[in-house]
Amino acid sequence: MTVEEAAGRRTSYEIVGPDEVEPARRQISVASPVARALLGKRAGDVVVLRRPRGDIEVTVVSVTVALGDVGLGA
Repeated sequence: MTVEEAAGRRTSYEIVGPDEVEPARRQISVASPVARALLGKRAGDVVVLRRPRGDIEVTVVSVTVALGDVGLGA
């Protein structure tokens, strides 16, 4: 998922399970406040992210779902 701040700065996050988090790869836990705020959002949605360094309002630019996450198969 990619979001954009009012100043134009874009940040991408990958939401993963709690035991798969790698912050250096911009992966965040599904249980984190940022992930909980972003889950279910679509491109164009405006969201307030509650972060340790302060809340920020962002616009969702794009959402990408990994094929293994859409419940296909088996």
